Amino acid sequence: MSLIKLTKFGNKHIEGPTGKRTLRPVILADSKGVRLQQQFIHKDQSNIIWWCKRGRKVHEAIDWLKTNLETEIQLIGDIWLYIWVGTCNLTSFDRSTRYICLSSSKSQETVDQVTTTYKDIIQLFAKYPNCKLTFLETPFYSIVNWNSKQNHKNPSTFLEQDHLLEQQVILLNKEVKNINSSLGTHSPDFSYDLYRTSNCKTANHKGKKQRKYFNVALYPDGIHPEPVLAKVWLKKLVVQIFRDCWIK
Repeated sequence: MSLIKLTKFGNKHIEGPTGKRTLRPVILADSKGVRLQQQFIHKDQSNIIWWCKRGRKVHEAIDWLKTNLETEIQLIGDIWLYIWVGTCNLTSFDRSTRYICLSSSKSQETVDQVTTTYKDIIQLFAKYPNCKLTFLETPFYSIVNWNSKQNHKNPSTFLEQDHLLEQQVILLNKEVKNINSSLGTHSPDFSYDLYRTSNCKTANHKGKKQRKYFNVALYPDGIHPEPVLAKVWLKKLVVQIFRDCWIK
């Protein structure tokens, strides 16, 4: 979407939850969660608990849950946990240069590593039958744009990695859809908001067709959503949370 359309959508009023809250919504995320937590959509979002850590990978998420989940549930009651990690597994971060690169060019191998840990989280969560679990889809992001913002001398050398990364995100989100379907839940499509369309000439020059492209302007650093987009994503997530965690 364009920034104008996103702003209009983000500013639209949403109805609060009706009935009784049956589960406490909790979001376990990496830095994307931090960006959403900074936005405000509705007063009842104060019910959401955020477990966010910048740079968190999936194995760090399950390690944290193994250490803390039982105590947290005892403190706050039954929860609906939304897992939003995976970005930091698809790409690797070099602390000395601050550049990122694709973790592996073998798309299925990387996705399998992430989804295997997702399934381990499901097994861990099985100990708490009164709680619910949802895995959130990973939005597209750009290695080229991130490295450009870190003043890489030739970020265009990462164009092929960007293409492979997009394929991996598509594969991962397909697996997330299947996992969520088995759990009886679903995730908002965050990548949808990143696309714009433009008209281009057809090969025979007899007409025009629409072309989709990734609006990287919505990511100031190539990875993290700017405030308008973060607000839209939070709105989508809050609407789902109201539907999941409250009953009429």
